[in-house]
Amino acid sequence: MVDLERESRLEVLRRAALTQDAEIRRLLQVNEQMRETIVRLEAQLADKKADDPAVVAELQRIREILAQREKVLFGPSSERRPAITPKAEPKPKAEAKPKGHGPTPQPALPNVTVTHELDASQQLCTACDGQLIEWAGQEETSEEIDVVDVQYILKKHVRKKYRCRCECTIETAPLQEPRLVPGGRYSTAFAIHIALSKYDDDLPLERLAQSMKRAGLDVESQTLWDQLYALYVVLKPVIDRLHVHATSQDVALIDETTWPLLGVKGRKSKTWFVVAILVEKAIMYRIVGGRGKDDIGSALLGFNGTAVTDGYAAYPAIAAERPGMIIAVCWAHARRKFVEAAKSYPAESEPILDDIGKLFAIERELGERNADIEEVERVREEQSRPLVATLGERAARTPHLQNSSLGEALGYLRNQWIGLSRFLEDARIPLSTNGVERGLRTPVLGRKNHYGSKSERGTEVSAGMYSLIESAKLVGLNPLVYLAKTVAAVLHGEAGLLPHEFVAAERAKS
Repeated sequence: MVDLERESRLEVLRRAALTQDAEIRRLLQVNEQMRETIVRLEAQLADKKADDPAVVAELQRIREILAQREKVLFGPSSERRPAITPKAEPKPKAEAKPKGHGPTPQPALPNVTVTHELDASQQLCTACDGQLIEWAGQEETSEEIDVVDVQYILKKHVRKKYRCRCECTIETAPLQEPRLVPGGRYSTAFAIHIALSKYDDDLPLERLAQSMKRAGLDVESQTLWDQLYALYVVLKPVIDRLHVHATSQDVALIDETTWPLLGVKGRKSKTWFVVAILVEKAIMYRIVGGRGKDDIGSALLGFNGTAVTDGYAAYPAIAAERPGMIIAVCWAHARRKFVEAAKSYPAESEPILDDIGKLFAIERELGERNADIEEVERVREEQSRPLVATLGERAARTPHLQNSSLGEALGYLRNQWIGLSRFLEDARIPLSTNGVERGLRTPVLGRKNHYGSKSERGTEVSAGMYSLIESAKLVGLNPLVYLAKTVAAVLHGEAGLLPHEFVAAERAKS
């Protein structure tokens, strides 16, 4: 298969474009044939002057398939429902607000004051040629945000030696800070800069090497990788503790997405998967060789709590082998299926979507109030439980075709009903997995920019660094500050703190 994003040969790109054009033309022709079939069936119904159930079902099926195909060809992807609101009375025009916005405060930037003075030749009055005198206390002030390029320096360390007059003892002054690689040429700060550039700014190492060369540093991408791996080795005990912390929690949101593994020979599949485990104060990533029960189970090693998932069959299979593990299912995934079904079956789908929307509105209000666990339990019992019961009854009596999008949505609701209802039994269970889906955005951006990993060791480094960086951001930490202090602590023989432990320690100091 041709990688169009990387391919630069014009002839290969031309052939790919011609192939795609031919496929689009074929699909358009099939769609036109479907429209002709719809016209024929509608005419058949009109001739009979009655509704033939078989013809009506076939007509509805073809209409739905046609709508789905045209959406794939021409339509955008969205989970938003079209707003249906009554036409409101025109409001009186308010006073026009000024366009734009004021300057954004920049409390984190260092302040540099530049004073501007008139040259001696300019300090003359234009009216009488008298000498201008500085007006004490009078000046005009403005701000300008400037940029200072990143500067790489070659720091030479001179370690003085000392000896005793008896010539039995010789001492050399130690380095002030230990290095990732003993005797290595690159500082800890340099390795952290590489890690944040790749795993927080999504910059491929080759592109980072090019930007370093513009700043005067001649370095190969392999050298950058070596420093990145050395940083990972130092931080691995902290990463392992983060995994233990995440898998020891009672409730975790879990999701997965693809991760390419490039250049590994002898592997049946080059598509690996990032498994994300989101708990209250941390997010943990593991990259595994597949999406099956055993692969995902290895990423969840040690977890026996309640897993909030998207209904994928591997999770119940894992739970069946682990006493105490419970599966709760995400309501957002159930909602998405009815959003899709509403395009062909609005009358049947909209009432169910409204009920699901009310569930989310209840949770949103609880979140805005920062409700404690007791209040969440009470509100869910008083408001959410009756609403879920009503929703289930409505779904049970909704007529549908078995193989339609509505039938699929109702079947999903029926099959996942126990998991969907779990949130009513435990106030710690959220209504959806939206949080962990947001947590997968950074690896997805990284996958798009640097195409995954080139080795299994690369998958371990990527998962570990994403875990520390994203967990730091989750608790409001600057990843640069966190990594710098954690690496320094580990190199001095101390136990590195997890991000939420680091925050607690800083608060205790203040």
